[in-house]
Amino acid sequence: MCFKIQTVRYLEYLSPGISEDFFDMIKQYLDIETGRQSVLSHEELLNGWSVDDDPFSVNNVDVAFVESSYFLELVKKKDKFVQLCSAAPVHLHSRTQNKPYYFSDIVVHSDKISRYKELNDLRGYRWAYNEENSLSGCLIVLAELNRMGTGSYFFGNILQSGSHLNSINMILDNIVDAAAIDSTVLNTFKKLNPNQAAKLHTLESLGPLPIHPIVFNRRLPACFKKKITKALLEMNRKPLWKSHLLEFDVTGFVPIDISLYNLELQIKEEVKFTRLRPTYY
Repeated sequence: MCFKIQTVRYLEYLSPGISEDFFDMIKQYLDIETGRQSVLSHEELLNGWSVDDDPFSVNNVDVAFVESSYFLELVKKKDKFVQLCSAAPVHLHSRTQNKPYYFSDIVVHSDKISRYKELNDLRGYRWAYNEENSLSGCLIVLAELNRMGTGSYFFGNILQSGSHLNSINMILDNIVDAAAIDSTVLNTFKKLNPNQAAKLHTLESLGPLPIHPIVFNRRLPACFKKKITKALLEMNRKPLWKSHLLEFDVTGFVPIDISLYNLELQIKEEVKFTRLRPTYY
């Protein structure tokens, strides 16, 4: 046998933005493919961990699904217990082109389509962002404003929502005019809320951005990590599981390495001295 542990510990930090059912389905598939029982924990209150108190260092997790920023912080810290899984999902999006990317969708209420056509039309209007350090909700927007030559003083009023889902609801409730939403979260919301989907309109998509990674505890034997990686890469070749993936707008998994996340590091470097600030007209 590859290793003696009977129960594999999975942990995901991406719900409710991405449906818990997606991770439950992945767990079920990996249990079958690896021949191991497992437990899956959903952490809905936090997007990640403190770099000084991560679940890998204290050995509380074997495999985690997490936002890339948390993984990269541990890489920067040279945490010896984290290792990137070399398989990542491909989510359906008009610009994905079968690559492990997601996008920052600039979203407005559909009844305002005639008023706004692109990001530049939102100058002076009300804006929501989920978190200051969010790649898709804030940092990519700052980078785009820099490229437009407008600087960070652009929106008339800025509100921190706390999550992409909160930002979506603020658009629907007319509390703000627009927000930048993680495209995977937006797709999940529309699928789960079909009556609200038509009320949300994407002006443009910023990116690409590197998809949220799967992260191994390095203590896992290499043979078991290889088994999980191989199972994920072959998942969409099995008709039943391919259909399950498509239920969540995922076409399959593709090979990656850590260079994928250079995209994120470049964006963070561009905006490291700037932050969103309101301006008044």
